[in-house]
Amino acid sequence: MLALDPLAAGIARQRLALKQSRTEDRTYDVSFGDHIYNVYPKFPFTRHTNRLIEIGQRVFDGEISRTLLMLPPRHYKSTVFSRFGPSYFLRRHPERTWAQGAHTQNLAAEFGKAARDYFVAAGGALDFSSSGKLRWTIANTLGGFWGAGVGGGTGLPGNFINIDDPIKNREEAESAAYRRKTQDWILNVMFAREEPGCGKLITHTRWADADVIGWLLSQVEELERDGNADAAEPWHVIELPLIAEPIQVAMPASVTRERDDRLPGQALDPTRYDEEWARKKRLNLPDRDWAALYQQRPTPSGGTVFNGAMLRFYGTKDRPGHEGDAILPDRFIRKVASIDCTFKDNPGTDMVAFQNWGQTNAGVWLLDLMNQRMDFSDTMDAIKAMWPAWQFGELLVEDKANGSAVVSVLKRGAQNFLLHAIEPDGGKVARANATTPQFNQGRVFLPRWHPLTPLLVSQLLKFPGDTYDDQVDGLTQLINYVAGTGPMRVTTVQWGFGADQGPMPPATPTTGHGERRILEGMPAIPDPDDESFYG
Repeated sequence: MLALDPLAAGIARQRLALKQSRTEDRTYDVSFGDHIYNVYPKFPFTRHTNRLIEIGQRVFDGEISRTLLMLPPRHYKSTVFSRFGPSYFLRRHPERTWAQGAHTQNLAAEFGKAARDYFVAAGGALDFSSSGKLRWTIANTLGGFWGAGVGGGTGLPGNFINIDDPIKNREEAESAAYRRKTQDWILNVMFAREEPGCGKLITHTRWADADVIGWLLSQVEELERDGNADAAEPWHVIELPLIAEPIQVAMPASVTRERDDRLPGQALDPTRYDEEWARKKRLNLPDRDWAALYQQRPTPSGGTVFNGAMLRFYGTKDRPGHEGDAILPDRFIRKVASIDCTFKDNPGTDMVAFQNWGQTNAGVWLLDLMNQRMDFSDTMDAIKAMWPAWQFGELLVEDKANGSAVVSVLKRGAQNFLLHAIEPDGGKVARANATTPQFNQGRVFLPRWHPLTPLLVSQLLKFPGDTYDDQVDGLTQLINYVAGTGPMRVTTVQWGFGADQGPMPPATPTTGHGERRILEGMPAIPDPDDESFYG
């Protein structure tokens, strides 16, 4: 028999050991609950923790491939899914890699140390040349664990990606810069390490509607709105508030939702935090903190600027609204369109909001609205195409950032409407607060029947914490202009009828039924078929 040289013999021994290791590990078929009991017998197995373990079993069996899990503080989400979870997953699949994210590198290392120790306690063998906290590998395999905090990077693969509380406090949750940093890290670092068949789990205590879970759900909403629902991640949402509620926050159509079988008013884990504890806790917290941190509902019933009680709706004779809704009037004093131009001159443009409003003595009525992803050229084409249908006599465009480019073109070419360049002062919140008297007086009417009204209402109730607020910006611009309120300046209103024509004489604006009546001092509404519409 030929003798193998030492190098070949070593390789053969490694291959045999690897084969034996994989054969042995395939016999690790204990349940997730038994695994936890074996490595930490003192773990409290309660109704609540048993439910988390059952969810974990479905996740690690691959039954749920994309999971968004929301829990209040101190309810074992990190213990179950970021300490026990990696040790169980890797004990069953030693050739695979677990990628762990957290808000800091130190927390990711703490998760890594606990998972490593539980893995060993379950009979797993480490490669002691790589057995640190942030990075440890399994003996005789390429599998193992790596962790990273927000902003940290790695070139390693991920067969399972778990991101645990990437936002640690309200300051981070309400910082647009930190949210962008976190989103970039998730997309370009964590999710970029995804292997085929990779599972994804986001465990999160909610802070704001625009936190990581809110952002991921908004991505699904955008894809659905653009007709690309098939490209959305198939998230399964598990939201477990401290106290069960009879209501549920609306979710995108593409996601699935875990059923909460508790009765309203029941505590999540009364062995630790019962209903009386929750009652006292709520009385000592601001509403927004209770709603977000403990109820996993970041937008309280009354928002920070707008709330549901402020909103009025209308129906039409053909499309009646709900009981108590107003009826759309037949005529308007004037029609004014408002645009929030948030496009970018590059691929991947943001949403552009178009709104058409009618004014009466009773207030302002939102007649139609659009919300589409457009670049500059598409925006200009849309303005040209809108006028024949909307018949507005005035157009409001913010004269800053992207809007300045629109103003620059329209002041040379718009021939059927007055162009008002709006220069805002102060911030978005100040401008929104300035509109609240009009809402409180019941002078703002929204169309009950319009398919985009739920989007507008959602942005209003979440403002200023939502990721997107383009419809709110267009609305506050219009209301402050009509009411003469708010920190804003209207400039160069003589623009609007083309550089070569000069202003047209007052004539007959369109009414709600397409009639025309004389309104002194109002601009003319020319024939939509006139080829001189757009100079």
